[in-house]
Amino acid sequence: MSGGRAVLIIGAGIAGLSAGIYARKNGYDVTVLEMHDKPGGMCTSWRREDFTFDYSIHNLAGSGRGSGLRKLWEELGALDGLEIIDYQEFVRIEDQEGRSFTMYSDIGRTAAEMRRLSPGDEAMIRKHERMARRFAGLDLFGSAMSRTGMLRLLPHLRTVMRLGKVTLEDKAAEFTDPFLRRAFPAVQYGFSNMPLIVHYIFQGGLDRGDLGFVKGGSLVFSRNLEARFLALGGKMRYRSRVTKVLVEGSRAAGVRLEDGTELRADTVISAADGRSTIFGLLGGKNKDQLIEDYYHSGWWPKDQEMGSSVFLGVRRDLSDEPHALSLLLREPISVDGGKLDRLDLELFDARTGLVPEGKGVIKVNLPCDYDRWKELSRDRKMKLQAKKDIIELMISTLERRFPGLAGQVEVSDMTTLVTCERYTGCFRGLQPWGSKRDQSRISRKGLSRTLPGLDDFYMAGQWAEAGVGIPTAALSARRAVKAMCKRDGIRFKG
Repeated sequence: MSGGRAVLIIGAGIAGLSAGIYARKNGYDVTVLEMHDKPGGMCTSWRREDFTFDYSIHNLAGSGRGSGLRKLWEELGALDGLEIIDYQEFVRIEDQEGRSFTMYSDIGRTAAEMRRLSPGDEAMIRKHERMARRFAGLDLFGSAMSRTGMLRLLPHLRTVMRLGKVTLEDKAAEFTDPFLRRAFPAVQYGFSNMPLIVHYIFQGGLDRGDLGFVKGGSLVFSRNLEARFLALGGKMRYRSRVTKVLVEGSRAAGVRLEDGTELRADTVISAADGRSTIFGLLGGKNKDQLIEDYYHSGWWPKDQEMGSSVFLGVRRDLSDEPHALSLLLREPISVDGGKLDRLDLELFDARTGLVPEGKGVIKVNLPCDYDRWKELSRDRKMKLQAKKDIIELMISTLERRFPGLAGQVEVSDMTTLVTCERYTGCFRGLQPWGSKRDQSRISRKGLSRTLPGLDDFYMAGQWAEAGVGIPTAALSARRAVKAMCKRDGIRFKG
């Protein structure tokens, strides 16, 4: 499959690697250019002594063999030889008085938990359980892989749209039990304003045996994609930051690297973030009002949820703990200029392949004020002290839940949005939330396919789709290469 039309792909994140694999499978001569020294972008992990700190994958849609998205990962070889861990508990929420609520993977067990805590809400809980089972049968994650899947959703679109306007907090207000009212908004990674539809999709997917964790972590997953791409004859160039997309007439003709090297190609695919691509690499010349609105509306929040992460490598066996734990605090604590009344944790034991037996990793996901950390990054000593203060606050706060923790921490680390920006080049370290209006408009128009007035150029990834998630990135790449094949008169091979 060599000697085909030349394609340059900017970025070796999930979208870039996936685009490379699909392009090679369809006969293109492909080179992927990556600014870092390893693949994955945000889908990454790193080693600190005995501990691997995992940044990205929480629950992978399509990990279950019966999932519609499984076809995507099989086409890419993403899960070849990897083990999937299916947890029985999705998340446990605890307060400091000893009360707890667990969202189980099994719908019936979750409903039983609700009845245990709030027996007077039987009618509402029964309705909630029916809705979860309805979505267990729909497989919304997998519907994007086929026209048949999309058609199956049509009778349910009204329900999906209605539940998209209801938040977890709205639903929580229906419970009569005070603890459950406080606990329920934390069931979805701590995003209390998350649409209720997301909870039903996840609960349904978990019940079907989907949404598992990749043993070994995010970088192992990314390395699998890299290996598949290389096995297909693709070429990788690391430490190759692209500074400009070369445009000749109305077409993308190649790229210029940071060291001045110019590379030519028949087609360029950018799997970098959209704002840096359009307004940086292309100088803002190829846009319309939709693109201008999306990237310059100033929608980014002051405090990005899950923008910072504290990692604690501990000499402690966490095998009896849930994989995800949300701790409701009696008294709020001050972090990054804001008040937190809850800490959202991920716990990793030896089973995950990230730590040796008898040890574990506690990851605390926190909001992040990008502007504050950008300012702190100008003074390395101040930045390190600010991180040290937060790490010590996390240890002291968690000591009550994990007695003796302070003496068990062997190594620690902390990432912020600025960390993400430094290693991936992603604007403000953000994932592309955008406004709901812009998300809807872009998902309909398909910004991932082309840009106005520019031929032989495609975009792929989360920013191009106005959506988040590893499957979103891979699906976007699939669509971009499929569009490229259609342009070139090639029958797309998945």
